[in-house]
Amino acid sequence: MALPLVIVIIVLASTIVVGVTYSTYMSGRLNASLEQGLKGEYLVKSALNLARVLIQADKTEEDSPKDPWALFKNGQSVPISLLGIDEPNVKVDLEISPLGAKIPLGCLTSTPGNPPATLWLAAFTSLFTILGFENDEEPDQTGRFGDRVFKPNELAANLADYIDRDSESLEISGYPGIESDLPNGVFKNNDISRETELSSIPGFTPARLQKVLKYVSASRICTININSAPGEVIRALHPNISMAQVEEIKMFRASDAGPFKAKSDLDPQYLSHAVFLEIGSYLEVRGSPKITSLELY
Repeated sequence: MALPLVIVIIVLASTIVVGVTYSTYMSGRLNASLEQGLKGEYLVKSALNLARVLIQADKTEEDSPKDPWALFKNGQSVPISLLGIDEPNVKVDLEISPLGAKIPLGCLTSTPGNPPATLWLAAFTSLFTILGFENDEEPDQTGRFGDRVFKPNELAANLADYIDRDSESLEISGYPGIESDLPNGVFKNNDISRETELSSIPGFTPARLQKVLKYVSASRICTININSAPGEVIRALHPNISMAQVEEIKMFRASDAGPFKAKSDLDPQYLSHAVFLEIGSYLEVRGSPKITSLELY
């Protein structure tokens, strides 16, 4: 009787020891996880505060590549020492993007009976063409149109149909709409709140979305900041803007004489007078920077 009793006691003791050990191990892991989560939270807050300081430090009337926040316009690592963090193997990437540098999706919003402005439809079509969507042979990703490849003007029409307030297909020459061919409720028929919503619109495949997101914003402010807009956006504003003109604009705003103090400075030295008359009201020299991405590694 003694031997089985000893064996039972040993088994029970072993079970208790294993249970306590596992519980201690899980508690340690949980505490470490909470500690890392707390560090991550305050690291993010520190980086956001740094971004706010950089934006507030901009005292110029115009946007410029020389502005304090402009160093992070295309994404840049933040020196950890600036955040007061002494943690090995931690990397912080910060991106501060000027809203006015992108083509505003909200400007395609229209009410029933009032089509969107053709200037913005043309700008989106040009942008999609510049990005190579005319010949990339990317089939529709929604599964509703088989292997159909939507061309730049069709993408612009799909985008306008998705945003406008009615459930009818766009009826503008050169922009064939598809909304009437879809069940009700497929298109939002309201403003886009996040640029990534484009992924639900026919034709905006993951490969295309990766290219286009850096050039569009969900903003409804219908102006383009000529001091911060990338060359692709400037070219997309009018078919008669050449690559040479874009390069001259970029060189001037980065030079000691730049940036542009007023949009009228473009006429006629950098844009022809005819082009300026068409798009001048959509240009601006000052925008609103915002923090668009913050990544921790």
